[in-house]
Amino acid sequence: MSELLNFENKIGKNNSFLIFGAQNHARAMYEALQIALPKAQVLFFLVSARKNNPECIDGIEVKTIDSALENGKELPVLVATPDLYWDEIVETLHQHGFYNIVNGTFSSALDNELREIYYTKGFLGEAEGFKKLSDIVPGEASGNMDFCMYMAKSEKDRPLINTYEFPDYVRPVQAGAALAENIVMECRDNEGDNISKKNRNYCECTVTYYAWKHAKEDYVGLCHYRRHFDWNEDDINKIRSGCVDVVLPYPVITKIYEIHYRPYIAQDIFDTMLKVLKEDYPEYYEVAQEAVQGDVFYPCNIVLARKEIFAQYAQWLFSVLEKVEAICGDETVRTDRYLGYLAEHLTTFYFIKNRKQMRIAHSKINILR
Repeated sequence: MSELLNFENKIGKNNSFLIFGAQNHARAMYEALQIALPKAQVLFFLVSARKNNPECIDGIEVKTIDSALENGKELPVLVATPDLYWDEIVETLHQHGFYNIVNGTFSSALDNELREIYYTKGFLGEAEGFKKLSDIVPGEASGNMDFCMYMAKSEKDRPLINTYEFPDYVRPVQAGAALAENIVMECRDNEGDNISKKNRNYCECTVTYYAWKHAKEDYVGLCHYRRHFDWNEDDINKIRSGCVDVVLPYPVITKIYEIHYRPYIAQDIFDTMLKVLKEDYPEYYEVAQEAVQGDVFYPCNIVLARKEIFAQYAQWLFSVLEKVEAICGDETVRTDRYLGYLAEHLTTFYFIKNRKQMRIAHSKINILR
């Protein structure tokens, strides 16, 4: 049974539920559910505190958990937040008498299913624009293509609760090794041509740079120690057969684009990026202007592409980031990962701009715990 059907059964004939969260992911889940379950109604949004949260979303009240009415506690509560807060939120909800709790955290099974439904209905104005890797039919290809997902791992990463065995195509790379006190990976991003010392601002993108300069495989990609594409053996065989050019994560729904950068990127920084695009890459500036009015955002800097496409993408990406860095400051004056956050938006603009020249497939991602 699908997660959406499970959720629909929980709602029952009452057709009402609550959403815990009021930031970008909660808004995205709300938008998707309007398409997936149009009869279902959000009674109100629930948050633990008023700070930094809106008073209402689309006319629906945002309430603090302390002010929630007793007669709403039997309703299903869809937790729509980053997955890191799941355990803490469940405990808080239990303390306040909410026990009918549904996991809708970022990249949960329900989140992936809702995004799939949302974008299948229409993607960038195209009736069939959203192509999933799982639906790709392999052509008559050799099946001998090799590929590697370079996995960014820092000495400062939060330890995972569970133990995982990564497949052979995942190669861990220590991110920010030039700044590290301890060696935690055999492969490090400070080898050869590198920008490892800029990790405080480029974040996982120092590994993107490393992969661009050092990878030899037919397909090159980036993932994170907690964020990985959700592939089965059939998906892997499709990549090896060469029947796609690029694999990207399911986009995040973003009816209000600003909420995807405001918590992480100052407005003047975002505007500087747009200014650089306008002056030096006007065709991408036009795409950016459309994208920030739309509802597509590729998260997490996760991507797999043919080596030559990955190289073209990386060359463009770092040319833009370096121009922004020259204006806004490098690692000697900033330590806020702003260039890594900007890279997510630039990745979005790049692949939207070039989507008709590339065979792009989309894949779910898993968040490891």
